[in-house]
Amino acid sequence: MINQNLTRLRSLRLGGMADALNLQNEQPGTYEGLSFEERLALLIDQEDTDRNNKRLARLLKAARFNQHRGHQVNHPFWQFVP
Repeated sequence: MINQNLTRLRSLRLGGMADALNLQNEQPGTYEGLSFEERLALLIDQEDTDRNNKRLARLLKAARFNQHRGHQVNHPFWQFVP
């Protein structure tokens, strides 16, 4: 049944939640003391974190920051010297 749930979570594009559920199943003693709601909250938190990380990576890639090593950047509000 766990494999079916993992497959369904991934098909729903809930990969972070699937990974967290898989981790919970691999470490059964770690999560025994938690209630259903607490375990569900951990799954949701992992999915949220995973989505935020993917969003940030996508935005950073789209920003196409130039890598200017050894150049001094002067701006009226801040100064950067590598």
